[in-house]
Amino acid sequence: MLIIEDNPDLRFYIASIFENQYQFIMAADGEEGLIKAIEFVPDIIISDLMMPKLDGLGFCFKLKNDERISHIPVILLTAKATIDDKLVGLKQGADDYLSKPFNKEELILRVVNLIQQRQVLREKYTAKTIASTAEKALETAIIIEPSLDDLFIEKAKLIIDKYLDKSEFDVEAFAQEMKLSTVQLRRKLKAITNQNSTEFVRNYRIEKASEMLKKGDKTVSQVAYEVGFESLPYFSKVFQKKFGKTASEWRWL
Repeated sequence: MLIIEDNPDLRFYIASIFENQYQFIMAADGEEGLIKAIEFVPDIIISDLMMPKLDGLGFCFKLKNDERISHIPVILLTAKATIDDKLVGLKQGADDYLSKPFNKEELILRVVNLIQQRQVLREKYTAKTIASTAEKALETAIIIEPSLDDLFIEKAKLIIDKYLDKSEFDVEAFAQEMKLSTVQLRRKLKAITNQNSTEFVRNYRIEKASEMLKKGDKTVSQVAYEVGFESLPYFSKVFQKKFGKTASEWRWL
């Protein structure tokens, strides 16, 4: 949890509320908070609205427009409690808004709710990494505006496609192509898909293999090598674990 608050007493009071649930990163203003958000990629952020250097609104705007950290939920705390003030905060990207002085139990509940919402999104991405042709056609027809998280995942897939048959493509190369540190990439993927970098690449390769096998014009060995697996036994093991059937059985479904 990243706590951004220029009042040190309030900063440590908020930390005391969640001391048994989180590790903490502290910042005294939005500018420092943004630097730490990029460096540590926290699970959730609680930020004051009125701060020196960069206020909560400016912080939210910058965070929600940076693909490295745009997924992180933000709760804004403020003494400005009018509806108009809240709308401004929400328009700038805040996920929730709580007036000062706040109720301890309400803050806990708001945090729990946001974390649960992130879990729902993770399940959405984890359920199926590759959208079917029908799903893509439906999205095109409805004209669903992709979120920054959607664009991030699409970018990651395109990079893996570029190196699909390269077994030497590793986490370091993946992070370099994504222009992130390995830690930033791991935490971003974990937050969005509940998979680390290695799992994400492996699962994407296996799902690409499942599509190739369905076409039926290549052997299991050929497909395994084309999706970056040097070891056929390992490919077979991973494939069966994911789909509950061997690669050979899958071809004839």
